[in-house]
Amino acid sequence: MSCGVYHTTTKITNTTVSRKLAVYTGTGAVLPKPVQVKLPIGRVLMVVFPFMWAGATLSRNGAAFLEENDIFVPEDDDD
Repeated sequence: MSCGVYHTTTKITNTTVSRKLAVYTGTGAVLPKPVQVKLPIGRVLMVVFPFMWAGATLSRNGAAFLEENDIFVPEDDDD
């Protein structure tokens, strides 16, 4: 009965990703918990905020360009 630690590797764009498929070793000992990566809110905001701002600015400028050139002009339909 072989219950060793098995690994699978997946090749994704020249990067090998390894995943554990077992939770115990061949002798029956339980493996330690995997390391969890914590995402601090500051880092998340530092990534999300600039791209949200850039997307909003691009959209606003695009809408202004379309209205200026009469490509798309929203009409006020009062029925």
